[in-house]
Amino acid sequence: GNEPSMAWTFISGLMILFGAVALTAFPLTRRLTRRLELLNAGVEQWGQGNLSARAPVLGRDEVAKLATSFNNAAGKIEELVDTNKMMLANASHELRTPLTRIRMNVEMLKIDANDARLSKRKTEIEQDISELDEMIEGILLSSRLEAYDKDATQMPLESVDLLALVAEECAHYKDVEVSGESVTVQGNPKLLRPLVRNVVENAFKYGLPPVDVRVFAKS
Repeated sequence: GNEPSMAWTFISGLMILFGAVALTAFPLTRRLTRRLELLNAGVEQWGQGNLSARAPVLGRDEVAKLATSFNNAAGKIEELVDTNKMMLANASHELRTPLTRIRMNVEMLKIDANDARLSKRKTEIEQDISELDEMIEGILLSSRLEAYDKDATQMPLESVDLLALVAEECAHYKDVEVSGESVTVQGNPKLLRPLVRNVVENAFKYGLPPVDVRVFAKS
């Protein structure tokens, strides 16, 4: 009679001990798991392109050391990327000056109407200048968009008459008709103008002239 009683008492004691250990270990395990989840979330955000994302550093254990190492590496990479973007933007601004001088010199050329070769060469130079100008504008536009995406409060907005803006941009093209109604929006003209040019150029590229551009408010 005493042996079964002692065995049951021993088993009961083990169960109580295991329960106590489980109750003690669960909060610790949960805190560790939660910190690993936060670290993983920071790494995923950074991997998706948010280079300013960082992992929270909590405690002084190995998880905290790992988070600190990740943050240091992420900070260095973000700094390198920002420096590279700044160099591209500065280089683009510097290229604008010689391009402007070249364009002015081409316009000042006295071309003999009978010299077909010289006229053709002038046209080719103008096309090259336009292509370079578009490339520079693309780099600058990309830099602006990335800066605004990082901090939307930096984007300057103003009241823009879309019909007037579209008409101004389309005036640079032949065989383009603009019609519609005056629509005023809050926007950034420096970003809207390349958008209009891209739409018109795609229309010429994938369609046939004339191009009909209409501006109207969506009801």
